[in-house]
Amino acid sequence: MLTPKHQEYPPNLDPELQDLCDAINCIPGVDTKESCAGHGKDPLGIILRVEDPVGIFFLSRCKSRRYWKHGHEWKLYIEDVSDRRPEATYIIESKAVGEEAYQQAHSLVMNIVHHLNHKNFIKRFDIDLSKFDVEGEPLGDDWWDTISKYKHQKEFFTI
Repeated sequence: MLTPKHQEYPPNLDPELQDLCDAINCIPGVDTKESCAGHGKDPLGIILRVEDPVGIFFLSRCKSRRYWKHGHEWKLYIEDVSDRRPEATYIIESKAVGEEAYQQAHSLVMNIVHHLNHKNFIKRFDIDLSKFDVEGEPLGDDWWDTISKYKHQKEFFTI
């Protein structure tokens, strides 16, 4: 199964966000720039730099309420937060706070893994998985059974 590679982050990264940052950073042309887990009182938020429309399509598909049960509770939007040069910056943000937001973030990670291994989705949109920063092997003919089995297992990732 293909999964996001674990990255090295500064020590001040909120640990609740590491798996989600790994999942987002594995997408080509999408990089996390700043993040905050909300510390139990504010929504979780991650500022993204996007350089590839295929990458933001992949993330928006994974976040879509059509393909993820919490999609209606999360926003993915564009905002100019640069003070140096005009630059559109994407922000992904939860509505929930605290433990509920962290559980939803884990669910989003699992949905990204689901899409990485969804052979019909990859084929339909001609997505080049070699551009993704992932580890593991592509699934064989039992791909659907395998991703269905792991989709809801919290232990699969560290959150």
